[in-house]
Amino acid sequence: MLTWLESSIIGFIGGVIFIRYDTDQTGPFVEEISDSYGRQIATRIAGALASWTPPPSVPAEVGASP
Repeated sequence: MLTWLESSIIGFIGGVIFIRYDTDQTGPFVEEISDSYGRQIATRIAGALASWTPPPSVPAEVGASP
């Protein structure tokens, strides 16, 4: 009987060995999605920056030397 770890490893290794990457599709795929994906990422970054608040400043210790 196989454990869940053994069956997972068998499936992972089989996927790595038998997968084929179709390089002919990379160019058209990138051309098709680059604008919308770029806008989505830019929107997320802008939203994160807009909602960011700086951390409160930490008061310096009295008598501390630099």
